[in-house]
Amino acid sequence: MKVFKNDLVEWKKLTVSTMMQKPFEILIDHPKIAKLQEKNLTSAICTSCLLNLGEKDGQIEICEKDLFYSIANIPHISNIHNN
Repeated sequence: MKVFKNDLVEWKKLTVSTMMQKPFEILIDHPKIAKLQEKNLTSAICTSCLLNLGEKDGQIEICEKDLFYSIANIPHISNIHNN
């Protein structure tokens, strides 16, 4: 359980965390896991925003498609940096 929790928060292995960034059905409601999952999703959105920063007329714009695409590609980006 400790490895599971660490992966959700620290993203060292990006196994569970990236699977839980995609839609899934909750079978057992566990308050501590729900809180960690919230942090995981927040981190995924923040990472995606940073990867997609672009300026147009002084405004930062991020397309919803690019936001979701980069969230789905977080494990691939990590693989590039870890090799």
